[in-house]
Amino acid sequence: MGYDRFAEESGRLNDVLNAVNLLVWDSRTQMPAGGAAARGRQIATLTALARQIATGPAMRDALAAARDAVAGEPEGSRRRRAVAAMQDGIAALDRIPEPLLH
Repeated sequence: MGYDRFAEESGRLNDVLNAVNLLVWDSRTQMPAGGAAARGRQIATLTALARQIATGPAMRDALAAARDAVAGEPEGSRRRRAVAAMQDGIAALDRIPEPLLH
């Protein structure tokens, strides 16, 4: 149960980041020059949303539950690696002051 919540929250984050990647790709390959300002705002909005999801209480709670759920699994298990990677990613985001992101 604990890992399932983590997988769901990670999926939400992944969905937003995939949308960001698509917008960035489009801005570099197909977007008309007149759309750059609007596209920049869209990317900024979704990037901020991704950070909120990644560092928010729902993700932190899900991560804690997932850590407990996978504690007995082998060190190199896929689920333990996913939890560790998310934990490292959130720690990196926590080190970047919010004002530097704007």
